[in-house]
Amino acid sequence: MYETFHNKEFMRRPVKASIAEDDPASGRRSKWFVCDPHTSFVRCYQRHNHEGLELIRLCAGRLTMCIGGRTYEMHPGDIAVANPYMDHISTYERGERMVYHCFQFDLRQFIAAGETSAAKDFSRFLSGELFMAEFLPAATPAAETLNKELDELYTLYKQSDDSLISDCLLMGKSYQVLALLVGAPWQGEPLKPAGKRDLSFTRRVADYVCEHYREPISTSTACEALSYNINHFCRLFHANFGSSFSLYLCEYRVQQAVLHYRSSNLSISEIAQAVGFNDYGYFARSFRKYVGFSPAAYFRSR
Repeated sequence: MYETFHNKEFMRRPVKASIAEDDPASGRRSKWFVCDPHTSFVRCYQRHNHEGLELIRLCAGRLTMCIGGRTYEMHPGDIAVANPYMDHISTYERGERMVYHCFQFDLRQFIAAGETSAAKDFSRFLSGELFMAEFLPAATPAAETLNKELDELYTLYKQSDDSLISDCLLMGKSYQVLALLVGAPWQGEPLKPAGKRDLSFTRRVADYVCEHYREPISTSTACEALSYNINHFCRLFHANFGSSFSLYLCEYRVQQAVLHYRSSNLSISEIAQAVGFNDYGYFARSFRKYVGFSPAAYFRSR
């Protein structure tokens, strides 16, 4: 599920650093974490992907990270990397203290002007022709070096005051982190490109869904709005998103309900309508399909 909200955050800075935690002793838990009522696990977020490069550095506890169908069991100091447009989701055991740092990079803003190697290769990471190593165990030299740079990057980000000097220091440290990631060795067999991604098509469609998902849109209306022949559109969509437009739209609407209406005073049927579902039964079935349990169970904890 492609997410566009990161794009808005990157308009101000090319990198974002944040902390997520669940501390049973104090009762602090990041607002987007979801407890599965049927298991002992907590889901850190719904399965999703985005254009930004995302790096997760575990600070405390244990975390199971799934990236593109590959699962990594994380321990403190381990680093996981979700390449652009790569689906990822993470879970951990309820009742345990868990803390991680999340770093997100907008590679578009790191593409230097001119025909430099950086410009060419960062563009290839975005298009899916190159991949950075997905998992760096804490004990490896690459992770040890990277963890030191991430500590400094996190401090610079939190101390940033939007001045020229502050922005230059933040950008410089971000380049150092990216250089280490590009050179980090794979643990196991590297990913092989499935084909070049059509970035223009991906961005146009994702932006269209983001703007209009509350409306009664369909494959036909999307084709008309974006000026595509429907057969060509469907082929391009499946090649770039890995599903049909209708399934993507359905999952996107469910994800918006999860992300933005957990603390809402609206009834569940009103939430369904707010994210574009006119049929509550269809919303309930779709919610269970993508979240794993019913909307009633999810919103009961509000």
